[in-house]
Amino acid sequence: MANTAHKSATSVTLAPLQEKSQFELFVQQYWKHAAAVAVVGAIAVVVLHQRSQATKAERQESWNAVVSRATPEQFTRELKADPSTWNELATSLKGRDAGPWARLMQAKTLVDERKYDEAKAALAQLRTDYPSHPLLQSDWRWSEDDKGGSLIDVIEKRLSERAAWEASKANLFANPPPESSDPRVVFKTSKGDFTVAVYTSKAPQHAAKFLELVDAKHFDGMAVHEVAAGQSLDLGDPNTKGEDTATWGQGGRDIVLPSESTGLHHFAGALSALAGAEPKQSLPSRVSILVSDNLFQDDTRVVFGVVESGLDIARQIAAAETDPNVPRRPKDAIRILSAARQ
Repeated sequence: MANTAHKSATSVTLAPLQEKSQFELFVQQYWKHAAAVAVVGAIAVVVLHQRSQATKAERQESWNAVVSRATPEQFTRELKADPSTWNELATSLKGRDAGPWARLMQAKTLVDERKYDEAKAALAQLRTDYPSHPLLQSDWRWSEDDKGGSLIDVIEKRLSERAAWEASKANLFANPPPESSDPRVVFKTSKGDFTVAVYTSKAPQHAAKFLELVDAKHFDGMAVHEVAAGQSLDLGDPNTKGEDTATWGQGGRDIVLPSESTGLHHFAGALSALAGAEPKQSLPSRVSILVSDNLFQDDTRVVFGVVESGLDIARQIAAAETDPNVPRRPKDAIRILSAARQ
């Protein structure tokens, strides 16, 4: 990779996109990390160039606005926010130092959510707002044979390639869509609503028990007892209907089913049952909703549903501020007002 602002070029040769099983497994588990490294690395280079062109005060003010709305990821320290927040930042900071980066991060977040058309639209807006920005002017080369182009040119090309490749390998990135006949359950919460579809044919035992609990109003009035920003939220503990928070997370372990082989995986949006105390046991009343992929749970837990709408609400809940004295417990209770079949 080379930038015309440097005297000598440095090249990075990327492995060709071939249909090999090991490569598919690598992409399935680690492509987000690789993409983050590539984008952050490019941003670091161009930010150095930008710093010589903007005043320190203006630059600091615009970046402070970004930091006040985005949250650093625990390990990588990459700033995280939902696409709507990045869009608001990009709009309010238009023409300022952090503006184009907020738009780029909006596009990246949409890519993370596999909303490729919306990501392309965000990049198109970046082109419109900043036609002379280094993101659109500098010549980037990813290999010696690459014809080069602006960083946005390269991102758009790779985005189109990945969208096409994922479409041909859909089972690697998402569970199959539920049947139209599969029941839907609407969770109304104090933060908003989301709807889950239950795979009755793929996970008949878990689906039947879960729907039985929904019909019995088992989840109504419960609180989300555990969250992990960018990862998941947990609910289903009847203890959370009470005010004794010291017992939250300890209940709901009396309903036990044998584990089912469903062929479903822990992709973003999955509705997953907590593993029981014994091997091959499952707790269908204690469930997690994943807001990002976590395939490592496939060997121990059972996926039996998927968030069909409102995943953005689930992400907001998962990102709730936590109690400083109790890791992963929301500081302010987030209640399930009702859970009922649609």
